[in-house]
Amino acid sequence: MAGEPPPLSRKELAQQAKLDEIKSIQEKQNKAARAKAKSKKRVPDDDQAETAEELPPTQADVLPRFPAPQKPAAPSRRELDEMTISHELKDAVLVDQSRSFGIQELLDRHSPSLLSLPILARLKELDIESFFAVQAAVLPILLSDRSLYSPRNPPRDLCVSAPTGSGKTLGYVIPIVEVRRLART
Repeated sequence: MAGEPPPLSRKELAQQAKLDEIKSIQEKQNKAARAKAKSKKRVPDDDQAETAEELPPTQADVLPRFPAPQKPAAPSRRELDEMTISHELKDAVLVDQSRSFGIQELLDRHSPSLLSLPILARLKELDIESFFAVQAAVLPILLSDRSLYSPRNPPRDLCVSAPTGSGKTLGYVIPIVEVRRLART
């Protein structure tokens, strides 16, 4: 018992099994290469064949190559229907995010009273002269009813998905400030 090596741990057993598997694969590859060489009438020396089998495996020989990741395509309306996605998401309004709207343009399109004078003054102080597309799409929806809660018109959800830096935060903060300002008066 004193001359026996200590038992292998699980990790060592797994490593040993992996090395055995690699050796087996290399032996099969070498055997196939020798068979191919014999068929071409080029038989390698026995010394060369033995040295090829004795070489340790390299990382390139062991690790599989995976394809580069690709961005998946957005699902079609039909695929969304098949997934039983709620109609709010299926009928989503898609906004061209490359477009921006001047504040005056937004007021002209919807209502001159969409934003209060204090909010307009603060936006001007902050040098905000135009809204990003997501803001122009969200502000009229959120500011259509300025009450905190109306029993006849309960609040509803609004789901916005846009990249970082596209103005989502300002798009929902302005309506919060407007409603809070009106609640104080």
